[in-house]
Amino acid sequence: MIARENPFAPARLEKVLAFDPVLIGSTWELLESRWASLGFRGAICGRHGAGKTTLLRAWAKRLQERGQPPLRIFLNDEKRRLSPEDLRTLEECCGRILLIDGEQHLPWRERLLLRRASRHAAGKIAARWSPGSWPLICRLEPDPQLAAALLTRAAPEWVARFKPDLDRRLANCRGNLRELFLGCYDDLASQG
Repeated sequence: MIARENPFAPARLEKVLAFDPVLIGSTWELLESRWASLGFRGAICGRHGAGKTTLLRAWAKRLQERGQPPLRIFLNDEKRRLSPEDLRTLEECCGRILLIDGEQHLPWRERLLLRRASRHAAGKIAARWSPGSWPLICRLEPDPQLAAALLTRAAPEWVARFKPDLDRRLANCRGNLRELFLGCYDDLASQG
């Protein structure tokens, strides 16, 4: 199968699998209410590939649609320091909502700098592996039922092929949904 036809291509999955709080037993109203009850400061937690970045993207879109465009800082294994652009973002965050993805990657001094510089933000949401000192908004814990629901949404024509061993695949990926679907992509790509 050629890449542009593969239903598990990451760019396609990003479009098809926008975050849906119903899949985690919640609603946008409940998530937003929880965040408000925490003083508009909280963490979305989950293991690598659990959907934290997907949730942050969807939340950013909701804020944008409400006329509250958020500022964003993204960190990961390859980007473990605040860039000059990130520092400018922190200078502009007073009265704005700040979304921080991967804050736990920062060295502790930069983490402290980020917290001090963002204390006047109107709101903050951090996507992290564990809450640390952040109050918890929600924890994303992928399970076989969620993986099956996402598989059905992403590629209904391939459910019969992948669902029988979905539990094993998810366990092999340690609950990482991104890796799960990249494995499905590779299986189809190897068919030629």
